[in-house]
Amino acid sequence: MDLVANVARYHRKSAPKIQHEPYEAMAPKHRLMISKLAAILRLADALDHEHASTVDAVEVDYKRPRFLFRLKGKGDMLLEKWALVNKRDLFENVFDANVVVEDLAS
Repeated sequence: MDLVANVARYHRKSAPKIQHEPYEAMAPKHRLMISKLAAILRLADALDHEHASTVDAVEVDYKRPRFLFRLKGKGDMLLEKWALVNKRDLFENVFDANVVVEDLAS
């Protein structure tokens, strides 16, 4: 339950910090798991920023040191792309890779 609570906490605002008591009390492998899951959840949340299901499909390609996110959906998806770029910091830090966003060719 603590894992889920911490993922929920950190997917929204601040990144996990060792000074946060519940996070500090966890084993290092659990802290890493929380950070990775929170980072992924932040990006997933960004992909539905307007809660309008604008993004229909996402392809992710990884070639060190880059994750390429290709989006397909309704309209230009500018808000979702903007949100993804603005929420990528934790992901980039945790996975030690850059996040790049493109449109998926039809």
